[in-house]
Amino acid sequence: MAAGGAEMPAQADVDRMVRLAMFHEEPSLAAAAAALALYLAVTLAVTAVTVRTRAWFMLTVSLTGALEALGFVMRILLLTRTPTLMLFIQMEAFLVIPPVLLAIVEYICTGRLLAALATRHSAWVARLFTASDLLCLALQGAGGALCAAPATAQTGTRLLLVGLSLQLGFFTAFTAITVGVHRRSFARDAAARPLFACLYATISLLYVRNIFRVVEFGMGYHGYLKTHEAFFYAFDFAPLFTCFLFFTFMHYGTLLPAALAPRLPLVDASPRAARGKGAKPGGGGALAVPQAAAELVVVRCGDA
Repeated sequence: MAAGGAEMPAQADVDRMVRLAMFHEEPSLAAAAAALALYLAVTLAVTAVTVRTRAWFMLTVSLTGALEALGFVMRILLLTRTPTLMLFIQMEAFLVIPPVLLAIVEYICTGRLLAALATRHSAWVARLFTASDLLCLALQGAGGALCAAPATAQTGTRLLLVGLSLQLGFFTAFTAITVGVHRRSFARDAAARPLFACLYATISLLYVRNIFRVVEFGMGYHGYLKTHEAFFYAFDFAPLFTCFLFFTFMHYGTLLPAALAPRLPLVDASPRAARGKGAKPGGGGALAVPQAAAELVVVRCGDA
């Protein structure tokens, strides 16, 4: 009992008021727990496919899933324990920044397609866009760090917005290149259709998510999107999780070799050729097979 007979609020009430100040509403614990469970499941699944196909660049997807899951762990801690500003900022960072890494997977995939076409731009496309993604990651990371201090929080938010906007711009340029590659060289290639279906689907989903985040940060901390949790799950969690489903069931470790195989040169796989005797084409049971068969293609897709 406080002086003058006023009753002190219980700790649970204090925690609730702090959460309302952070989230602007009482967040759903069930939704956060479900999101965590789904991310853990899909991350394990995509990792298993990556190990099986040895497409090691797809481990970037697994890393992103693990970081997103950690963000939801922090969200659950904020809802079940005494909330702190530092934990809230860390949660925001883990839910906003890691999806930048998913774009790198798209860049590598298109870079491999260009390499198979032996274009003069194939060497720098993936490197340039990966470097741009790392720049955006650095800007968003710096912005997240500055948000930890009240004196620099506004500057941090601006850096986050700049990083997200730059990422959207680079992603738009990359999308134009991918569409051009498809139309010029793969439009009639049936083997490449599943790969481009996955590319276009995941690119579109990442667009939805990135546009949402740019608009959200542009409206400010007290804006309509930031103050309503439903938008976060509809335009951030749902598109990203759907991306993970595509990456799991339409894994680039399977689709990329299938798309590249018809474009790689044929080699003589007969026993004579294996012994270095050079059998004549069409004789002695010689078998011409794509150089992209099994092991070789897996190596090409897994060397990133």
